[in-house]
Amino acid sequence: MGYLLLSFALFAGLAKGYVGKLTSTKVEYFKDALFVNIIRCFLCGVLGFFVVVFQNGFGAFSLTLTEFIICVFSAIFNSMFCVAWLYAYKNEAYMFLSVFTMLGSIVTGILGLVVYNEPISTYKIIGMVLLVVAVYIMSLYNNTIKGKITLSGLITLIIGGLGTTLADFSQKVYRAETTGVSSKFTFYTYFIAFIVQFLVWLAIKNRGSQKQPSFLKSKKYIAFYVIYSIFLYINLLSKTIASSTIPASQMYPLLQGANLILSAVMAAVLMKERLNTKSIISITIALVAIFLITM
Repeated sequence: MGYLLLSFALFAGLAKGYVGKLTSTKVEYFKDALFVNIIRCFLCGVLGFFVVVFQNGFGAFSLTLTEFIICVFSAIFNSMFCVAWLYAYKNEAYMFLSVFTMLGSIVTGILGLVVYNEPISTYKIIGMVLLVVAVYIMSLYNNTIKGKITLSGLITLIIGGLGTTLADFSQKVYRAETTGVSSKFTFYTYFIAFIVQFLVWLAIKNRGSQKQPSFLKSKKYIAFYVIYSIFLYINLLSKTIASSTIPASQMYPLLQGANLILSAVMAAVLMKERLNTKSIISITIALVAIFLITM
């Protein structure tokens, strides 16, 4: 069942990535990125509300202090990732982003060892080193088609990478430390993220002279937000449930490895990012790394 849920998370993640790439091309300013993500989180929250009610009724929304703290962390880290990746999609090659997020396997592996005593073997250590090599080679590919990464671009990648990694690990913590249902965790993650980002947006929306582009509220982009939100919700819910049956050190590398292969196909076919020697070598090394990490 865990691996079936991972397949749902995989395809939902690919779909949201593609739609996110389409949306990102028009986002220029931080407050606009917040606006886009506020709508996404609101829609995910609405969907999550009805799923919780359908599964467990209105009485299922109560939270313990532990659940609340974990949900807050999940909301913050998911927000970090989604906002940062709007800029990353705009400025970097999709394949580079797919490989870069795999560095999160190193962080989740270390956290799994420290927090839950999940062992890191010699093979896993070798795999982690190879992941770093794969990211470096893919960055050379990224330089070829997108230009050299700027300092602000690197900071965006680090913020987004840490965001998605820690958000993923919060799913593991929730399943290990509480008896709450996964759908409740997913609902509160997006509900809290919506509130936090909305308050930040209110605080900054009138600063600066830039006006919000009208097309961000057009029917076309609203449709993008709805589609993205559905896949975003499915992706998080599936990973949260799967995390209760698959060790973190295996689950996330496996998911990222499969995502890497399918992302390469999608990037080449739908985004016209042609594969070259550097990208093929990087993908190959990354796949070998994933194999070693999951041993």
